[in-house]
Amino acid sequence: MIEKKSLASLNIKKEDIGIRLDKILLKKFNSLSFIKIQKLIRIGFFKVNNRKVKSNYKVNEADKIQYSNKSINENKFKKDISSILIKYKKQIADIKKNIIFEDNFLLVINKPYGIPVQGGNNVNFNIDLILPILCENNSSIRLVHRIDKNTSGILLLAKTKEVAQNITMLFKENKIKKKYLAIVEGKLTKRIGKITLPVTKKKIAGMEKMVIDPYSKEKAETSYKVIDYKKGLSLLEVYPKTGRKHQIRVHLQSINHPILGDNKYNKTNNDNKEVSSEKMHLHAKEIQFVLNNNKYFFKASLPNFFKETIKKINIENTTYE
Repeated sequence: MIEKKSLASLNIKKEDIGIRLDKILLKKFNSLSFIKIQKLIRIGFFKVNNRKVKSNYKVNEADKIQYSNKSINENKFKKDISSILIKYKKQIADIKKNIIFEDNFLLVINKPYGIPVQGGNNVNFNIDLILPILCENNSSIRLVHRIDKNTSGILLLAKTKEVAQNITMLFKENKIKKKYLAIVEGKLTKRIGKITLPVTKKKIAGMEKMVIDPYSKEKAETSYKVIDYKKGLSLLEVYPKTGRKHQIRVHLQSINHPILGDNKYNKTNNDNKEVSSEKMHLHAKEIQFVLNNNKYFFKASLPNFFKETIKKINIENTTYE
């Protein structure tokens, strides 16, 4: 906890009113990355009116932004890293085993199922937490996109601020090609299809969910191809053109073919007793893009539970591993 006497404060300018806290801090502390600022907000290093708030908090005229005027102690930082290494030794080892590519610009991992990319409520271990450990002696490494906790597969990390900015721009311009694999409920009527329904966030029964909203300006596009159908389940290749939160999950649910094991958007009862629906069967399989005139193409192997389901429903002639 930060004591009041150790707090410095920022004045709210007229142009700051209604702006997100993390964006204001990014302008003020331009030596810090956006991810670092969000992390410092989460741990209470930055506060508003002497209380912790979320990074998306929109600042009001009467607010006072406060922060510790003590610089982040390097020795304390090293101690924190040591404690993380001890506490999450097994998880860190699992992540390191899943590094599929590394050069001077990128680190690419095959994120295991069940591990969040970033922290949040009731989240302790996450990828963001161990970035300094994954890439030793590189304080600039940062996330450039996210995949859901229960989605496995390819996750890109940038080793420099410039690379992060370039990749972020590629995502915004839809110049990064992504292929996912999904096992969904039921038999699709079309072998190849495209879903172009807008996806937006809404509060339903006190919980935030992404929903289809035909009036939203948040365009979303997902294409799919059916690989096979067996025992009430279909294996799909899925190609999201845009990158809305939960886009693939919501789009497939919208055509009445929710993803097997998706406990948020799949409310059907899986009749196939041979397969487990405890885990969500969505995997970021491939990604390709051009960066600095170099072509990058990465593939991530399927988690064991996904392979087992493919085997149990007797899908044949697939080269998926």
